[in-house]
Amino acid sequence: LRGMAAVVERQDLRLVRPLLEFPRKRLAATVQASGLDWIDDPSNECDDYARVIARKALDRQAREALRDVAAHAAMVRAAIDLRLTMLAGDLVRVDPAGFAWLDRAGFLRLPPAIARRLLGRLAAVFGGLHYPARQAGLARAVEMLRAERSAVAGGCRFIARGAQMLVCREAGAEILVNGDPALAQ
Repeated sequence: LRGMAAVVERQDLRLVRPLLEFPRKRLAATVQASGLDWIDDPSNECDDYARVIARKALDRQAREALRDVAAHAAMVRAAIDLRLTMLAGDLVRVDPAGFAWLDRAGFLRLPPAIARRLLGRLAAVFGGLHYPARQAGLARAVEMLRAERSAVAGGCRFIARGAQMLVCREAGAEILVNGDPALAQ
């Protein structure tokens, strides 16, 4: 429901969609008023796609209500992401050698959903994989860490060490190096 992301980070690519908030009709009118040709994406009307069938099945009022829910979900996600960034600044100490230390007591105080997101973000940075960690693996990792056991998720190891947790890439994890899979050192 959060809708299409305005910014998407990929391996060697940042996709930016700065015009998502503008209504399609307004964009088309602006383009045409500038003397340019407006091109409709034919996939937006193709009944081979569930999104098109769903959109056609909803009346205008339902579409507007869903748009409002999606806008709210996007704001919530942005707020959670901002808070997560602030938490990481408070709880994580990055070592220049390519690993980090996570404050265990602070981590244990986090609600499970936020703890999963924090581990997911750490796995994205230190795990080296080209895809996000699976939610089930992150949930298992949170449970294991709360039980004072080490865990693996998203190509990353989380090792309980007293008041800290070591965060590092899993030995032997396949990662992308310059866009090509390579065996981790």
